[in-house]
Amino acid sequence: MKMECSHRALWRLAIGSVLVLASSGCGAGLVSRPNLVIAGPTLPLPKAGTLPFADLDQFKAMISGLRGRPVVINVWASWCPPCRAEAPLLARASRAYADRVVFIGVVSRDSPSAAGAFIRRYKMDYANVVDVGNRIAPFLGVSGLPTTVVFGSDGRLRASISGGVSDQRLAAQLAEALQK
Repeated sequence: MKMECSHRALWRLAIGSVLVLASSGCGAGLVSRPNLVIAGPTLPLPKAGTLPFADLDQFKAMISGLRGRPVVINVWASWCPPCRAEAPLLARASRAYADRVVFIGVVSRDSPSAAGAFIRRYKMDYANVVDVGNRIAPFLGVSGLPTTVVFGSDGRLRASISGGVSDQRLAAQLAEALQK
């Protein structure tokens, strides 16, 4: 009987600990969703065709100046088959929405030379950065590649799409982001 009580107590303690960690935003697999409302200095986005390294603080500084316009951030790697499949779609969308939406690519777990060849192959005419230390992807809540994150002009997260994005889904998310 005494043994049963101690097992129950340990079980309750374990569940309580998980609930505390989950509610505080700590723990493996628990990633807070960002807003583009980030205090601090701003950095300009890199020019299309370049592929600079960016750590998390530099990336936050780049996106902090984008409030007021919808933003699409695509986290990708050249070795990822779904990334290759969606790259032409994102390149077309970036050109079609060039005056209204900001597109940013984040290269994750890839070599800069392979990523550069990928950008040229798919004519990705928008800013791309290499995720130094793989800290940008977790900040964006990325659990797998590719992931496309869409923010409205108010800086609020509108969608996080894991896996390849379709023309229809991206168009719907952009239409919603442009309305708000």
